Amino acid sequence: MKQSVLVNGINVSWKNLQFVVLNVALLSITKIDYDTDMEVKDNYGYGDQPTSRGFGNQKYAGSITLLTDEVRQLNLVAPQNSILRIPPFTASCIFDGIGGNFVGVDTLSNISFTKDPFSASQGSTGIYCTLPFIFAGLKHG
Repeated sequence: MKQSVLVNGINVSWKNLQFVVLNVALLSITKIDYDTDMEVKDNYGYGDQPTSRGFGNQKYAGSITLLTDEVRQLNLVAPQNSILRIPPFTASCIFDGIGGNFVGVDTLSNISFTKDPFSASQGSTGIYCTLPFIFAGLKHG
């Protein structure tokens, strides 16, 4: 049987990804990371085999990497000039397909930045900053 060359069509790529924070698309963003995990443990009773499984807390964390220039702009509009003082907000990671065909959106709720770091070194032509954050709620859509 002959196989089609593009079995799954064209995948979403970085070019088609947009991250929107405080209703503004971040233009200098070079990396996005976010995940959620849940504590899952086996419970034991008689013998040495698990008798049940318990589910604990769910945890959410992430980070974005972008140019320091854009971080400074966020700080300028933030309460007390600090991204750490921005009230919890919602952000969207929008996945667009080729030709603007909408693929989906991940909605991250209750985001708070946890650090406002800065680092630069000689020879840098662009100074990038990684901003870690926590959030509470992830909806895939």
